[in-house]
Amino acid sequence: MALHRQQCRVLGTSPEAIDSAENRFKFSPPAGHHRDQSAAVEGASALQFCNTVGYPCVVRPSYVLSGAAMNVAYSDEDLEKFLSSAVAVSKEHPVVISKARGECGVHSGDATLVTPPQDITPKTLERIKAIVHAVGLELQVTGPFNLQLIAKDDQLKVIECNVRVSRSFPFVSKTLGVDLVALATQVIMGEEVEPVGLMAGTGIVGVKVPQFSFSRLAGADVVLGVEMTSTGRSPASGEPL
Repeated sequence: MALHRQQCRVLGTSPEAIDSAENRFKFSPPAGHHRDQSAAVEGASALQFCNTVGYPCVVRPSYVLSGAAMNVAYSDEDLEKFLSSAVAVSKEHPVVISKARGECGVHSGDATLVTPPQDITPKTLERIKAIVHAVGLELQVTGPFNLQLIAKDDQLKVIECNVRVSRSFPFVSKTLGVDLVALATQVIMGEEVEPVGLMAGTGIVGVKVPQFSFSRLAGADVVLGVEMTSTGRSPASGEPL
């Protein structure tokens, strides 16, 4: 946004659109009724929200990587502690609290990834495509972005949208047999590209398994949570190695 305010030319998605996605509160409207129960809150309003929707709740700061300072609160005491951490990490942007669902709890970067998906119903897959398309149009995305959703019993909820590539981008690119980096670069530079039917796949199923270093990190908690630990973050220190 600082570069944009200085009238610098920023290739790809506009800084305003990126801010609309990264800023947890601003992202809520584009997601519409698919957005999970969330609120940008602080102090007393945070307690009121959590007691209204019921614990557990996820506390999430804006503009962070690897789920930094993101936690699941199970009580008022948890909430007060986690709010302090979230505010410290993201002082200038809102902290959002969401009702935690049973499917949440482990960072996507710590999860095993299978692509193309093997256990998503055709109905759910079509709805995912429709939601991704709608959010992409709303944010006027030019280039890659990743949208995280919860799917259960063909019901979908949008968790968040990041207008940037994920760590899984090269893995998905290799498995599907399409150079997504080159394709995204062409789009960012304003070139016309042919649509690619990615979800059909190449007949190859790729499986990504995260690597953990719990045995090498003194005091590390081996229980996975919403803050990514396979990148070498130690819950004991809260700092990346």
